[in-house]
Amino acid sequence: MATHNVAVAVDKRESIPGPSPLPLLGNIRDIDVKNTVRSLNELADSYGPIYRLKLGVANVIIISSYGLINEVLSRKEFIKYPVGTVMRMRDVIHDSLITAFHHEENWAIAHRTLVPAFGPLAIKQMFGEMHDIGSQLVQKWIHSGPSTAIDVAADLQSLALDTLALCAMDTRFNSLSRDADEPHKLVNALNGIFSEVTVRAARPAWFTKLQWSANRKFDENNAFLRKLAHEVISHRRANPSQKKDLLNALVNGKDPATGNSLTDDCIINNMMAFLIAGSETTGNLLAFLLYYLMANPKEYATLREEIDRVVGGDPLAPEHLNKLPYTKACLREALRLQPTVPVLAVKPVDVDGPIVLGHKWELDGPQTILILLHHLHRDASVWGENAEDFNPERMLDKNFAKLPPNAWKPFGNGQRSCIGNEFAFQEATIAVALLFQKFDFSFADPDYKLTIKQAASIKPANLFVHAKLRPGVDALPTTQGVVHEDTIRKPTPATDNVFSGVNDLKPIIIYYGSNMGTSMELANNLAKSAIQRGFQCTAAALDEATGSLRPGVLSVFISSSYDGQPTSNGAKFIDWISALSPNSLTGVEFVVFGCGNREWRDTFQRIPNLIFALLEKHGAKSIAAKGSADAAEGDVLAQFVTWQASEFWPCVANLHGVTPGTTDEALRVAVVHQKPTFQPIQTGVSAIVKKVYQLTDDEVRPKYHLELELPERHNYEVGGYLEILPRNPLELVKRALRALGLKEDDVLELASSASTPLPTGVPLLAKDLLSHHLDLNQPATVKQLELLRDYCEVAEDKQALDSILEEGNRTNVLTRRPSLLQILEAVKIGNLPMSALIGLLPPLKPRSYSISSSPLSSPSRCTLTWSVLQHPGLSHPRFSQIITYGLASNLLSALKEGDTLSVTVKPSHAAFRPVFYGPGATPVIMVCAGAGLAPFRGFLQHRFELLRQGSVLETKMPPAMLFVGCRSPADKIYADTLREWALAARVNIFYAFSQDTENTESAGCKYVQDRLWLERVRVMDLWEQGARMFVCGSRLVNEGVKGVLKRMYVEGVQKQKGQDLTEAQIEEWWASTRRHRYAVDIF
Repeated sequence: MATHNVAVAVDKRESIPGPSPLPLLGNIRDIDVKNTVRSLNELADSYGPIYRLKLGVANVIIISSYGLINEVLSRKEFIKYPVGTVMRMRDVIHDSLITAFHHEENWAIAHRTLVPAFGPLAIKQMFGEMHDIGSQLVQKWIHSGPSTAIDVAADLQSLALDTLALCAMDTRFNSLSRDADEPHKLVNALNGIFSEVTVRAARPAWFTKLQWSANRKFDENNAFLRKLAHEVISHRRANPSQKKDLLNALVNGKDPATGNSLTDDCIINNMMAFLIAGSETTGNLLAFLLYYLMANPKEYATLREEIDRVVGGDPLAPEHLNKLPYTKACLREALRLQPTVPVLAVKPVDVDGPIVLGHKWELDGPQTILILLHHLHRDASVWGENAEDFNPERMLDKNFAKLPPNAWKPFGNGQRSCIGNEFAFQEATIAVALLFQKFDFSFADPDYKLTIKQAASIKPANLFVHAKLRPGVDALPTTQGVVHEDTIRKPTPATDNVFSGVNDLKPIIIYYGSNMGTSMELANNLAKSAIQRGFQCTAAALDEATGSLRPGVLSVFISSSYDGQPTSNGAKFIDWISALSPNSLTGVEFVVFGCGNREWRDTFQRIPNLIFALLEKHGAKSIAAKGSADAAEGDVLAQFVTWQASEFWPCVANLHGVTPGTTDEALRVAVVHQKPTFQPIQTGVSAIVKKVYQLTDDEVRPKYHLELELPERHNYEVGGYLEILPRNPLELVKRALRALGLKEDDVLELASSASTPLPTGVPLLAKDLLSHHLDLNQPATVKQLELLRDYCEVAEDKQALDSILEEGNRTNVLTRRPSLLQILEAVKIGNLPMSALIGLLPPLKPRSYSISSSPLSSPSRCTLTWSVLQHPGLSHPRFSQIITYGLASNLLSALKEGDTLSVTVKPSHAAFRPVFYGPGATPVIMVCAGAGLAPFRGFLQHRFELLRQGSVLETKMPPAMLFVGCRSPADKIYADTLREWALAARVNIFYAFSQDTENTESAGCKYVQDRLWLERVRVMDLWEQGARMFVCGSRLVNEGVKGVLKRMYVEGVQKQKGQDLTEAQIEEWWASTRRHRYAVDIF
């Protein structure tokens, strides 16, 4: 139970005002049953920022000021609570995502199962279908003619309904092709339900039971919707599809936490929920936006100018969407003024003690609170004196990012916020661009004044417009010539498909074990290649193979390890397959591909090898030798594509009795004479830089601190990561252009018969390709060095590359190899086409940085701590003058306050996240060097905030130790802050200085593992209490710490038992320790 005390002393509690209730009826006479939202807003104008109503037997609190709403939405004890129309909608969709109580299990299962279907990549792939439906609306309005008064709310509801049906369920209702007086029966049923739940929400339940005729019609509409949903589900089950849409997620998805599938009732409830919510809200948003633009000619002209400038007369394409910031701002501003779901409801749970709002209003227990977004979105303290005006400039990205927390809430709050908001925004952006590209709009009634109609959401009432084709605009369908996202990213089909004449190809299921996304990316790559060759193929998390392996299906396993342990989405599978009896997998055919890094020699490929061995042990048959990729060799994707061509597909061909072919997998690059497009890799969300400064004066590896404000609904967790996609600096790009014989303004077009993350089939500038898509800094792999050596025209050049290969083999240090660009600059390569050279360059990939703060300090503001990388020249004289700079670290250090940075928030690995208090909490020992302090700064701040906020008593939090390795005392970053947190949070800090061992603070210790050994008595004391150890640093730091821990164990056994241990006994102890009590994060 949580106790929430008022932050400041309360001198006087005030009673909450409100209209006097009538006996039995309460305040029902104060509410207009046809427009409850307007009534609530008018009462707020009369009674102020907080008032109470008695509705039925319940007392409800209504709040409307930013201060109170921010307080409530920031307090974790307040959670979504269905009331009003949402509660009455439970009569239709029961415990769906929209209507469930927070404690209901089906909500959590459905949420975890369905979120991936609305991820950014999935939504981008829906561009073509959204464009299809939007173009149908354009054609309908063209055929209506300029003099027809168009009911925009009705047509835009049909647009939203048809878009959702096609994108999410692969179903066409064709609502837009029907006459206005004969809408689809589904539309009638939805509107009937919307009207009835609105009325039911405003009257007593006993009165509703007496409305026999209305209830009968309501039940008929409900039955029709459920029957329709059942038919759609049955059709998909009878006709399986590879499409990654909502329907497949509903029908085939499994909860990643429990492994459970959704029940049929849960599937139907949530399908209906999406139809109900998606058709109402997005259509009404567009209708409101159309009104505000027509009512504000200046803003209308600005939006149309942006669309004309970006899209012009060309077909709308995916790359246009991110170039329409004013359009996005207009949508945000329309949602501010008219949030289509205008009331949020929350209720406190697990609260022990009084509940006080604003330091003076005490609730009568856990009462329901209604939040009026109309007032929140017009609060002058946030929006200024012109809050009533339609002003999209305030919603441009830079200004939007500066809004205070909880000031703009059209999509709900926290975990229960709308998971389809990105879907809605892309759909709306496409619709706006298509409509304003084609039409001039005007009110059918020049004197129209906005009035609101309320149903399940709100919409403009009686809004009719004229849509006239703009002068010179072609009336032909806007779908002609559209380049869809899936077309842009789709590789050219294999040029020699040996499977084209084969019947009964075996289905392929690819299971990936992945924490950071690499194995998942490889699985998707292989799935695309398989589908191109005619196979039925799906990719799924490794845990989904649990109990699912069967003959007749080729099972492919692509997995990495996490310090020798299964990935977070593969532990259940490993437990399951380890417990099988012999020969229980007889008849199963499989292939295994492992990802890893040979620098982790103790655990390299451990899990892929284990999967292979267990499958064979239990009777399964491998059709190919186990494949592997070594991150120490550089580009993992390139190694994987090579394995596909040389091993996997020939073995699959043999399995089907055909002769393996020779498919040309090479990347082809051509200089073309076309207008280039810009194809940046889209990743993450825009964060705002709040602070950035240098922490140390070290010239070799200076350390920096960065503070970022994350967008709303993109909170982070302690120990998590931010992924940052770097770009190559201009000077590096210019060097690459010279080395490849290209000019900045050369336009290139790429084609590939293999799946590739590079943009194929579109013209783009050579400068853009090298800046945003290819990594010019990665050290060359052994295979690349050997290839380039064979093409050297000068003997001395060949000898130089030979010496680098020999040195790498001798020292086993990857960074001693030059990059491909450095080689091309230093040696003369002959007879190797430009396409081949570009194909050797690895794709640019995100870099992960540990978050160095705690969300308890601020859930949306996080910090990064890092070292700027500068690799010195190589020992070989040919490359000795070349200094290599880290792409991401230097990009971060160049940021300024107010800049935006594209980031992706990633959770921590479960093993690298301590339990701070309560069940499962143990003492913690943290060991780091340099910028490896980052996650542990977050851990210390988290401990400090838990204590400061009163969430836990100091005596209930286990003690901790932090060991920090630095060059000298001058490199002690955050020293004062860490000292303050450590004193308050039961943490002892110990330093080691590699360049100042005489300093007393280091106790003569040069490296952090030396200090660990020196303090071994205290360390072992915590260890005996069940402590877990966390290490963050280089591979050498990890090896040093591991060695010291083994020495401590050996010494302890000798002292306690007087016996010496064998090497096997030590390794057995270490294997157990590593699995359960030791976690490492290598950078």
